[in-house]
Amino acid sequence: LDWRFNLCISTANAIGAGLAGSFGHIVLHSLSKVGGHDQNANNESASFMPFSSMSGNQFASMLAGMAFYYLSFVEFSGILIKHDDSTETQAIHGGSMKDAFQLAVPMTLNNLAGGVAGGTAGISANMSFILALLCSYVMMSLGYLIGRTFRSRWIEQQANVIAGAVFGILGNLQILACIE
Repeated sequence: LDWRFNLCISTANAIGAGLAGSFGHIVLHSLSKVGGHDQNANNESASFMPFSSMSGNQFASMLAGMAFYYLSFVEFSGILIKHDDSTETQAIHGGSMKDAFQLAVPMTLNNLAGGVAGGTAGISANMSFILALLCSYVMMSLGYLIGRTFRSRWIEQQANVIAGAVFGILGNLQILACIE
């Protein structure tokens, strides 16, 4: 995987996570004001607000769980819908920066829910940016190396099922964390 492509995609993910983290902070502060965390306040309208009794961490877990369920759905949907892998192939083998941006946009959109969830959990926008940049770069590099090392026809054919199952399990874990 060309490092420039990886850096372009990782930077887009980081920008998305930072912006979404800022929005998550707004949600966190809104929850703390509307959510009736002031036990002495007698605000009947707060009891009708959705998620008003949730903490920021519970809300973050719920958002992350929903994001993982969405990603699971997308992966399982990929079994039915065949797509052209030419953009991914070009990026791996040193295509243009346009190819990198075509990959970066959908990956960044998928990363937005994680940024919002992080913001509602109290992670700053700057920290969201830095963590997303580092984690995206390292994980894409490792994923490429592992995929190249263990490449097999069966894994290629079952990639959507494997990814969908992993995202579904992660969604379940996040929702369980929200409930506890």
